[in-house]
Amino acid sequence: MEYLLKSILCLMVFLAIHRLLLQREVFYQFNRFYLLGAVLFSFLIPLNTIEKVELVEREVPVLKESFEFKENFIPTIETESNLDTTYLESQSEFPWETLVWTLYGMISLVFLIRFIKNISILYDHVRRNLKVTYKGQILVLMSQQVLPFTFFKYIFVNQDEFERNELSDSVFEHELAHVEGKHSWDILLIELLLIPFWFHPGLYWAKQSVTLNHEFIADQSALKNWPLHQYQSELLRYATFQSQNSLVSNLNFSLTKKRLEMMKKKTKPTIQVIKLLVLLPVLGMVIYGFSEKKIIKEDYLPIESATASSNDHNDPLFVIHGNSSFDFDGLVHPIDELANVLGEKNDFKSVNLIVERGVSSADIHKFQAVLEGLDIKKINYVEVNSHQARGEEQKAIAQRKGHAGSDEDFFRNAYFVIEDSLMNYTPKSYSELTEKQKMRLMRPKFNGDMAKSPSSEQFEKFKNKDAYAIWIDGKVMPNSELDQYTSADFYHFFDSFVYPNARSKRFPQEHQVHLYKKEYYLKIYGPDAEMFKPLTSNDTITLTARGGTWHKDIQNFPDPTTKYLQVLAKYEKLRDDGVTYASKSDQEKRELNEMYQQLKEKYFSSNSGWQKRVKKPIPPQGNS
Repeated sequence: MEYLLKSILCLMVFLAIHRLLLQREVFYQFNRFYLLGAVLFSFLIPLNTIEKVELVEREVPVLKESFEFKENFIPTIETESNLDTTYLESQSEFPWETLVWTLYGMISLVFLIRFIKNISILYDHVRRNLKVTYKGQILVLMSQQVLPFTFFKYIFVNQDEFERNELSDSVFEHELAHVEGKHSWDILLIELLLIPFWFHPGLYWAKQSVTLNHEFIADQSALKNWPLHQYQSELLRYATFQSQNSLVSNLNFSLTKKRLEMMKKKTKPTIQVIKLLVLLPVLGMVIYGFSEKKIIKEDYLPIESATASSNDHNDPLFVIHGNSSFDFDGLVHPIDELANVLGEKNDFKSVNLIVERGVSSADIHKFQAVLEGLDIKKINYVEVNSHQARGEEQKAIAQRKGHAGSDEDFFRNAYFVIEDSLMNYTPKSYSELTEKQKMRLMRPKFNGDMAKSPSSEQFEKFKNKDAYAIWIDGKVMPNSELDQYTSADFYHFFDSFVYPNARSKRFPQEHQVHLYKKEYYLKIYGPDAEMFKPLTSNDTITLTARGGTWHKDIQNFPDPTTKYLQVLAKYEKLRDDGVTYASKSDQEKRELNEMYQQLKEKYFSSNSGWQKRVKKPIPPQGNS
């Protein structure tokens, strides 16, 4: 409904622009294609999507306690409350929707029959009446008194009038313009659109404008060879005639004062150019206004609180960049190649992850999904809160000194969520965890001094702006900024090669170089860095029944697999409640069928590796 409304309004705006700017100007061929384009693009523009990126500062990829997000949380199909809402929608006792569709179908059928009947009548005239070739054109000589009109290659005229040589050359020239201009195709297009869109007021207005413009074109053609007063006299002779067919080009269509005045109309070229120049930005605003707007919210981390994870000796370190690429083993790869990169060396069960500034949530989820598909059980986000963290936590941070002495010191204040096999979630504190659960936790560890300055030769290469994109202390800088430094000014650096398919318009270079001065590097990665300090009550860790460890609350913010398992658990609980399907209430049957469709669609649209790790949904009738 929204699409149709936007389409109707879009065409009405296009036609209003034509009426105000173009209709009274003498560029009829341009107007013809403008009007036809307006009709077609009015259906296409509302389908066009304009993406607007909205940067949303996030505190960390490690999500906080669920209560902080509930106020703004919008449930999706995986949440129990949303499923209940879907199934509890009230049903109307009277099938109004069926009635409306039936009425729509009947009216559309009437328009279809009318269209076919008009076509049949015209070809019946062609078949039954005498046809002659006159000046290279086919004339259909009608026995009844008719107004000269055109349909495709046929010109219909009164036989007696033709035989008495009363068909003037100016009128013939007018009809010939319709034939050579193939104007019947324009009318046919709009008539076809009116069959399903008979309720569309813009199409009726468009047909009237298109047909009138056809007459302007034909008038202009006739006036090239005949005096104005003689031609107008010929037209007025047919003023009282009426046409009974909506598919033809009529000689006396809209024979009003405006049409007669347009025959004398002359437009200055400067006026035409000015109106066309005004038209361009106006059309641009219309296209933008009626296109679908899609706001893409991308997370970013403030540079003041850039995050890091430790490069543990036993677990690999990944760094996700904002251009859909990642660092691994000193090389940069597109995220889409993650599975291939790990396929050769996937002998670990957990990884460390740094999420850089500008990384979208879609890339994070894609990265997580691939790792999960490779049976990696644990993704260790060791990140700190943003500079906008709440005052209470800032106070707690200020009171913390040095590193936590033990795992218990590090995890003591964190909020834990424990998932069981039935997808139930239980909140716990660290002291309530079992020893086995505690062994699944991994804390960041400082690996010693990581000083690594670039050589003088490397530093000089970094000044090449065509080959290297430069970050200094996490901020993008022009390569010329390096002229203010020497290689010794930087405490640490890393140089990443970017594959062609991972390069962006903003950063087309082959290399991305991150340079760090000592103070900034030690603040982020040094022994007193925030990531080595104990967690707070705002840090949430979920331990799943599947062996996974997530640094977020996946009960309310699930990954795709957890979504599936949550719905499946609810589905199986309702399906296997001891009551056969045939004996269940209509409400329960609707719930089961809806959930089964959701589960089946997700299961069969996923790859075989994912299917092997989850349970295939059984149809609702499976236990009846």
